[in-house]
Amino acid sequence: MTLFNENLWLKKMGKLQALRAAQLELLKRNPAEYGKGLSSTWGAFVLDRDWR
Repeated sequence: MTLFNENLWLKKMGKLQALRAAQLELLKRNPAEYGKGLSSTWGAFVLDRDWR
């Protein structure tokens, strides 16, 4: 969630783009930390329609 919020608010990305960038970053980090890509670190986060 931290990466998503940084992308959304600090980097001014759109919601979908911010989520995708966060997912890709976690996929890149996981092999270094865990030895493989773990979808459990990013797979639970989904983007739903605008709450307004």
